[in-house]
Amino acid sequence: MIRVADTAFPAAANDTLSELRQDLVTGDWVVIATGRGKRPDDFSRHEAEHVPSGSVDECPFERPEETKQEKDVLIYTSNDDWTLRVFPNKYPAVSRGGMPRERGEGPYFSVTGNGYHEVIVTRGHETQLATMESWQVAEVLDAYQDRYMSLMNKKGCFLHSNFS
Repeated sequence: MIRVADTAFPAAANDTLSELRQDLVTGDWVVIATGRGKRPDDFSRHEAEHVPSGSVDECPFERPEETKQEKDVLIYTSNDDWTLRVFPNKYPAVSRGGMPRERGEGPYFSVTGNGYHEVIVTRGHETQLATMESWQVAEVLDAYQDRYMSLMNKKGCFLHSNFS
């Protein structure tokens, strides 16, 4: 099991990279990504306009090219419109490139957080996986498989889902 934590006890001095730490009790790996705790909007003071649930007008995933998302790494289309797209996370929990470095201190073990952090978005992205049509679920699973196959020979590939 892999858990993602946005805040944690301080990382090593001058270390802005995330890291994977192994829980001594459970053996689970935990991603410690202190950099994800600070986002550009954290420093602005403005009243957020309420956007009704289900509204696509202000959703950053609806038109990622307008919200300065990176280019899609995978896109599925139907009738000249996208049904599913995959693109790099704007606020990744891990850093691309580089070789993971192992660290240990006493009984504690960690590895630098190198890898790929991508977002899979479906057209009806407020719909939960359990309530999607079977073809939509198949598309999500195909996207996971496509991305895994593309990344499997690169260091730092693991799958994590935020589905409810």
